[in-house]
Amino acid sequence: MTKKKELRKKIDLYREAIILHYTESYKSETYSRQRIDVVTIALSTGGIILGLSILKFIYEQKIVINTALLKISIVAFAITIIVNYVNQHVAAKAHNLERKWARKEDEIIKYELTEDNEYKLNKSDNKIIISLNIINMLLLIISMVLISIFILTTF
Repeated sequence: MTKKKELRKKIDLYREAIILHYTESYKSETYSRQRIDVVTIALSTGGIILGLSILKFIYEQKIVINTALLKISIVAFAITIIVNYVNQHVAAKAHNLERKWARKEDEIIKYELTEDNEYKLNKSDNKIIISLNIINMLLLIISMVLISIFILTTF
């Protein structure tokens, strides 16, 4: 096999890897949006509804207890939903950039262009997404623990 054919084979393999990267990036975005988002929103919304229902019961029955822990958990659940929204927005933008990068990289290889890919993968986006995921997870856990402590120590 000539050197030119070997090079072409390597280029074609790289191109296939880029196409796979594009496909996997799209799948990751879809999975991210559908699964984790749904669970977080469902748990947070449920926590808010439960907390507000308990508060309503306490006020209707004129029970004199400290509800600060319950109120904090309700606010934490609400903040969890907000952080989740911001996280999903940042993740969608990052995945969109990855797809653009992969599409342009494929075009450069396919047409043997000498130009550089103007789309640069932004590693700071991944750090932001990871940080927001951690904050989101911690907020959700803290919210659930707080409301659980309130319920277990009050009723």
